[in-house]
Amino acid sequence: MKNWKKYQIDVAEYFSKLGCNTTIEAKIKGARAKHEIDIFVYFKQFGFNIKWAVECKYWKKKIPKSALIDFKGKVDDIGINKGFMISEKGYQKGAFKMSGYTNIELLTFNELKKIIKKDFNEILFNKLLKKIERINKRIFKKIRNKKNKKLQNRFIILTTK
Repeated sequence: MKNWKKYQIDVAEYFSKLGCNTTIEAKIKGARAKHEIDIFVYFKQFGFNIKWAVECKYWKKKIPKSALIDFKGKVDDIGINKGFMISEKGYQKGAFKMSGYTNIELLTFNELKKIIKKDFNEILFNKLLKKIERINKRIFKKIRNKKNKKLQNRFIILTTK
């Protein structure tokens, strides 16, 4: 397998592991034309369909502004919520400058993982905390129904430490 293909698959698998749907080399109809996207990522959040386009650049040199312009045209035509251009060699200064005015992030694969991991861990922690709170409420309700003050006080001490 070619290195660029493996790179593309690795990035797609990462999004899949996060619970997103992915299509590699997706052909998507836009308002003006049909476009090929390296990785099309889609999922639902808060009842809305979220669509991301990921362009993987496994190049030997920094990515120029012209590559960002091409990708931005696809993203706009398709109506993508967010675009990600992933490159291990980095980007030319003009590309970085332009990206500040777009809905496209210029990142390495490791930078992408680091950003997502931070937020993902926070989401998991909050979900876990809510589950613990629900369990504690059920336990306390059962203890309160037994009208055992000693047990109630012990539970309160355990949950406030």
